[in-house]
Parts: sequence; structure tokens; C-alpha cells
Amino acid sequence: MAKFWKFLLYVLLIFVRREAMTLEQYFLSSYSGPYFEQLSLQEFAVRRPICAIHAQQTSAPYFYYDNGICSIYDVGVTSSSNSDFYLYKLYDPNDVPEVLLDRALNKPTVGGPYWDYHVSGRAVDGDINTQFLANTPSDNWWCVDLLGFYFIRKIDVLPHIQVPSWFNQIKVYVGNSTVVNGDFSAFTEIAYYIGPWDGIERVMITPYQNVIFGRHVGIQGLSTSLQLDLLDVLVLA
Repeated sequence: MAKFWKFLLYVLLIFVRREAMTLEQYFLSSYSGPYFEQLSLQEFAVRRPICAIHAQQTSAPYFYYDNGICSIYDVGVTSSSNSDFYLYKLYDPNDVPEVLLDRALNKPTVGGPYWDYHVSGRAVDGDINTQFLANTPSDNWWCVDLLGFYFIRKIDVLPHIQVPSWFNQIKVYVGNSTVVNGDFSAFTEIAYYIGPWDGIERVMITPYQNVIFGRHVGIQGLSTSLQLDLLDVLVLA
């Protein structure tokens, strides 16, 4: 019987060590303070043992784990009060939600100079009768700020139905910083749509790796003769 308990203890020690290694490998960043802050780096989901280990490593006397959120109280002290509150938001990129939500609806947008009153925000206003239309082909860029970081699964684009051939040679980007003057060099290119669009079904763009973590989504037209014309853009996450 004693051998059995020794064996069980040995297995538990291996598990804890493995979990600790997982913590070192995947616990990439954290923000501390009295309020929750959206993380700027991708983090992977961890289980309750990881939360407990991290609380122990930071000398926190109390922690709370629920649904992927590890709340650690009073880091470095022995009091059980929660005057110092640290919250770590943990993500699992493989955990696909049952319902993907449009994270772009009515979010802030920027774009190149536009034609007439067809401003950039009209591509995310939820109305397919409005549009963003670039003033000239040299102004063919558009970007939305999701106001938060998400695991983006799909980008659903409805180009202008009356000029379907205009939607071709399109690059789609995801980034973590604000785009300036259509410069997407700091972004990650996630798709290239050769086109032209057939004018029938909406264009569903999936990142090369099926999912990408980011806050800003940009669309750029490379045509030198056709303007970027977007009726509706959904960012599904």
C-alpha cells in the first residue's frame, strides 16, 4: 500500500512539473492593476493547477479560477484581503465558440480619401445599402479597430454588387497597432484574394492558419485602375 501512495505521489509531481513548464512556455504576458485590461499578446488557456502554481510562485495567499480566468489576490503578501488585485485573462485559440460574433459592427474605422460621402465607417454600419468607396485607386485601403483583441476566425466581405469586377487583387491584414496612411507593413497578411468577384456570394476570408489574434483588420486593393468599394465587412471572432 505504501508503494502505491509513493507511486501516486510520483505521478502527481510529474504532473505539477509538466504544468509548471507549461506556465513558463505559454504564460506570455500579464497586466496588473485594479481593473481588467485586455492583453496585447496571445496567451494560451491553462487549467486550474497552473493558476494555483502561479499564485504560489508570486507568494499570493489566495486565487480564484473560473472559465479560463485566473484571479490572483495580494501578490507577495500574506494577508487574505484583496487590496492588490491581479487578473490574468487566458485564451485558448483552439476553443472555437459555438457562435461567432461580428466584432467590427459600428467600430472605429479609417481609410484612404473617399468618394463623395462614402466614408470608411459605412462598411461596418450594418447597412448593406451604404458603402465605403475610395476616391481613387491610389487610395485603396481601409481598416477597422475592433477595440479589443480577438481570435479572428473569418472576415466576411460584401463588395459592391453593381461593380463586382472592382473587387480583385485584394490583400487582407490583421495587426495590433493603428495603421497610418495605408501602411500595413507592421501587420500580418492573412489572405490574398485574386478575384475578380463573381457578384453572387459574399467573400469569406479565412486566415492562412485558420485563426489569428489581433485587434485591427485592414483591406487593401492593389489595382491601379479600380477603386476599393465595400458595402459590408464583418469580422467574426
